[in-house]
Amino acid sequence: MALISPAVMLDHVGRHGRLYMSLGALVGLLLPPLASLAAPLLLPALLVTTVAALVRVDWRLLRGYAARPLLLLPMLLGSLLLSPLLVAAIVHGLALPDSLRAAMVLVAASAPIFANAAFALILGLDAALATVICVAATALVPFTMPPLALALLGVSLNIDALALGLRLGGVVGGAFFIAWVIRRWTAPQTLQRHAHALDGSAVLAALLFVLAIMDGMTALAIEQPLFVLTVTVAALLFNLLLQALGLLLAWPFGARIAVTTAMIFGNCNMGLVMVALGSQADAQMQAFFAFGQLPMYILPAVMLPLYRWIVAAADARNSSRDGS
Repeated sequence: MALISPAVMLDHVGRHGRLYMSLGALVGLLLPPLASLAAPLLLPALLVTTVAALVRVDWRLLRGYAARPLLLLPMLLGSLLLSPLLVAAIVHGLALPDSLRAAMVLVAASAPIFANAAFALILGLDAALATVICVAATALVPFTMPPLALALLGVSLNIDALALGLRLGGVVGGAFFIAWVIRRWTAPQTLQRHAHALDGSAVLAALLFVLAIMDGMTALAIEQPLFVLTVTVAALLFNLLLQALGLLLAWPFGARIAVTTAMIFGNCNMGLVMVALGSQADAQMQAFFAFGQLPMYILPAVMLPLYRWIVAAADARNSSRDGS
């Protein structure tokens, strides 16, 4: 029987990225040994996901968005400031464990995940915008998250902004450099021909990341199913709430930008919060960081028909208005 080549496999995964994103997020729970094996690969998985997205995205669009501060500023303020304020106000009166409330506020104060750019490519959204917002927010979050944590939660985060900035800068800068080398020495036609394979590599790397963060969570789900259900539902509602905020905030800039921003706002970087908290993160927080990955990987694919309907309805209204 003929073996399937890696290129063909990656192409298949890229063409069916929505399915693998949705189902793959559950693999770490169903197959805990895989989660244990993937645990040391968090950083390489993040790097591959970012590189694959940067190779695919049009860098001229990146420069175009970077030169539009009036568009980026409200999105960055919304992501890093309005999101945690909104979440803090809502969860304050809810009957949730204190650690879970704190985790939700801290995650809302974090930057978006870099996998958003890969998700945007697969879903046909604005990957350039996702990349610019993720890079800018990640650069700012070491300076915004600690004062917000202290003001909203009374939690003192032991973050060395310079050290964390250098670490994140190394990952982002390294990803940009590798992507630049690939784009520099590969013909655009070749990249276009292998677009689905690049998407497939981004999906597999993103799933490797979520596999790694699920290490140990299967046992928790078996021991405390009601708590895990509570955490998962809270993470789902949390994601949808922030998506609604992003949609409303970016609506004046157009429907496609708005739905892209919605996805970006919903998918916050929980790994950054884990790094920031260190030993301060208790088991309940760690559970939210892990099970919060499920809606991040499932919702973008599930909500794509809604995203498309929003864009189509807005386009139809604009066409009708222009024709009248």
